[in-house]
Formats: sequence, structure tokens, C-alpha cells
Amino acid sequence: MRGYQGDHPHYGPSSRPAWGSEGKDGSFDKETFQKNVNVNNNFYNRNGNGWNANWANGGYWKNRPWNAGWYAWTPATWGWWDWNTVGWGIAGLATGVTITSLVNEAANRQQIVILVPGSTYQLTYGSVEAVGLYGVSFAYSLGNGPTLMGAANCQAGLLDGQVPATAAQAQLLNAVCLVAYGSGS
Repeated sequence: MRGYQGDHPHYGPSSRPAWGSEGKDGSFDKETFQKNVNVNNNFYNRNGNGWNANWANGGYWKNRPWNAGWYAWTPATWGWWDWNTVGWGIAGLATGVTITSLVNEAANRQQIVILVPGSTYQLTYGSVEAVGLYGVSFAYSLGNGPTLMGAANCQAGLLDGQVPATAAQAQLLNAVCLVAYGSGS
């Protein structure tokens, strides 16, 4: 069964039911889940190489298998922001418009990776999966290094359960949250 249940230190509280498993009242329904698994056993309906043909022309945002649109970063979003920015020498993070543009351009080229602004991180946006109400699991790499798995809590502003240690990590966290929960604009 896909999805996560219960609290997790990297993702936060609550749980997201497995996609395609919701009964009429929104709770897990084994019969509905089994029917959807039999019809479409590809959780994200991805074609080859982790990319979905429906993502082209800005389609990624309406083809995520979860509701989204609540995340919009401001300096007040995360309580730890003010005391770190002085040392990092930055005033803000990449905007939703910037991340949306990067995802849309990559999707139009049938690529599943974007370069996170202000960093050398490469986010595999095609791997992003909403977890719980505020969490995200994702794959990324640093430059041409190996693929790594990450976890984020977008509400608390945590990357793998910790406050980001660098501006580049904060940019990665923001990009991941925008891809998972941004409105796509």
C-alpha cells in the first residue's frame, strides 16, 4: 500500500492515505484501493524514466495525485529564518514563479530534474511525494554525485528533520515544498 501513516520526525504529524484508496467519506477503502491498483498500478501514472506525458505545457501541477496549493514561502514561514539569514547573506528564497518555470521547462524537455536556484543541488522533481499534511519525500543529488533520498517538513521548515545548515539547503527545502505543495504559478 502506498502512502504513509502516523507521525514521523522528518515529515511531521498526520498521515496521507494511499492515493486512489479513499472511500466516499475520505477514509481508506480496501476495495477502492484494489480496484485502482488493478486499473493503474503506476502510482504517479508515469511513462518511461519517471516522466509523465501529461506534465508537458504546465501540466505537472494539475497531475499531482494529491491536493496542493497551500505553500507560499515568506520570511515569517519558518521561525528559524531570521537568525540564519544574516550569516548566509541572503534575504529570500526562489519564488514560486521561478520554481514553476523550471519544472515546466524541464517537463517540456521530458526531463525530471531541475537545478535548484542558488545551489548546486539537482532536485528530481518527478520523485517528489507528499507525505502527511506537510511532509515531502524526494530524490536529489549534489552536482553529479549519487542520487540521495531526502525528507522535508514544509510547515516547520525542516530538511531531514533538521533546520537547514546552509543557504543552499534552505533553497533545496523551499524548492521541494514548492514542487509538492505550491500552486504552480
